[in-house]
Amino acid sequence: MEDDGAMHSDSSIRRPTIGTHASGLLTIMVATLSSAACAQSKPRDEPTMVVCAGGRNFQMEARGKMARIFLDGRELRLTQRASSLGQQYRSSDAALIIDGDYVAFVLNDDLAYEDCHIRALD
Repeated sequence: MEDDGAMHSDSSIRRPTIGTHASGLLTIMVATLSSAACAQSKPRDEPTMVVCAGGRNFQMEARGKMARIFLDGRELRLTQRASSLGQQYRSSDAALIIDGDYVAFVLNDDLAYEDCHIRALD
């Protein structure tokens, strides 16, 4: 077969489940968490409110090897991954890192969750 210099699409190539932008953002989040003061991460057995910049928020529950995210009428289930940095959870749709009261959250179809923290109890 002669190469005409054109790029061809190969649908048999597996693409990563977390998009390129989300993977890059996750890398930035990990770097940010690495440079922040280390705090002990505790499991969040009850739904906990997380507030983010721009008035965005969601609820999360981290229990054992699973985390659940509740937002916009849907529930995401993430599985814990080994991490030297806080508690890390992933699914094909999202990534979550909990380090003390700081929460890094990347959602494939919405990358605008920034500067997230667990809301302090009054």
